[in-house]
Amino acid sequence: MSGTHDVRRQLEHGSVWQDRDAVDNYDGLVRALRDGGAGRDGMVEALAACLTDANLLVRSGAVAALPEVAVELGAARLCEVVQQHLALFRDVRPAMRLSIADLEEGMAQNIAKAARPEDATAIEYLRESVHRPWGKCLLFHLAAIDGEWLLERAAELVPKDYFGVLIPLTQERRRRLIAAVGPFHGMPPEYFWKQFPAAEAEELKRLLSER
Repeated sequence: MSGTHDVRRQLEHGSVWQDRDAVDNYDGLVRALRDGGAGRDGMVEALAACLTDANLLVRSGAVAALPEVAVELGAARLCEVVQQHLALFRDVRPAMRLSIADLEEGMAQNIAKAARPEDATAIEYLRESVHRPWGKCLLFHLAAIDGEWLLERAAELVPKDYFGVLIPLTQERRRRLIAAVGPFHGMPPEYFWKQFPAAEAEELKRLLSER
């Protein structure tokens, strides 16, 4: 069972891929996608179709399940969906409890996850979206794919308590970001520094303490 009808029915009623441990209808779809099989491609396309469904419950479930297939669908395609149907996402609260302010935030997170340096339209959308109230969630991925642009605007865009943005940058860009943002608030916990080579971690600690 992998047609649009089955995927939509799962998102609306939770009656196709049932699981006693599921909390929301989209959980069954995510599990089915992970199980794979011959019908998986059809399921991916059906999920994409459900992103613009008129039923808010179906649309919300599709956005919630999207991280499972975002890279497959690609940033360009997802960005086109948002831009052509913005009213379905912007300032629209999801129909179930999700850790997003509106459905556009969920779409933007997945566009950022899937974006590559060649996805010019998607990157431009992400650049604009950092100014949304939830835009901080995009900075990590922009640092990875659009580092120079972010560095040029770091003083404006990067919160002084957001150390995670350092992780995807190159060593040289990390130093430049610390200089651009100015005095950060506090110092990351010790486990944060295990993501860097020991020598660089000590250098970054020193730079942060000097700001």
